[in-house]
Amino acid sequence: MPPRRRRCLSIRCRNNSDPAGNFVRTFSNPTNNNQVNVRGDQSLSSKDQLFARYSRTESTQTTPAINFAGGNTIINTQAGAIGYTRVISPRGVNEFRVGAQRYIYDLLPEGLGINGAAAIGLPTLTADPTFLHYPTLSIQNFTGFGNGTLLYRVENSYQAVDALSFVTGRHSIRWAPTYGCTRPTTASRSLPAAIIRSAARSPV
Repeated sequence: MPPRRRRCLSIRCRNNSDPAGNFVRTFSNPTNNNQVNVRGDQSLSSKDQLFARYSRTESTQTTPAINFAGGNTIINTQAGAIGYTRVISPRGVNEFRVGAQRYIYDLLPEGLGINGAAAIGLPTLTADPTFLHYPTLSIQNFTGFGNGTLLYRVENSYQAVDALSFVTGRHSIRWAPTYGCTRPTTASRSLPAAIIRSAARSPV
């Protein structure tokens, strides 16, 4: 048997007393969610109002599987906004708001930080531990091995709105110039995949 095939089979899950000769295990898929919302309002005068808001959400979903084929999904969001309202006249109001949001979305495979490619004899494309993991392997007559999905994504969004509103009789006029931008940053790394064929032997 070639050395590379022996290495793959040496770290795969083995039979654990299943009558059919398979590896059997039951996994749980927990999801942990945390959320915090804070808001403060301040009346500066009878015509001036100020508010500030901060929100944070953290979510981690764990999906384990045999042969390092599972992974984690992590979503973290932070957002903040500040608003100022000024009463100009009995018929006119000016509202100014500025806000920002940071969105983090990570797909992390099991075995992250382990040089799985070197362990099974494949070339290593990076020494950065934030990208090291087991590559995806398709082994004939065996369950697949590894999880090649790895993604780090960050989005920073900003928005500013200044709205001026007037009421004239039955009509209202609103003028609200808006500025907004989103700056995404994505980092991913694919490790070499392999297909290993194991020829079945015919009985003599």
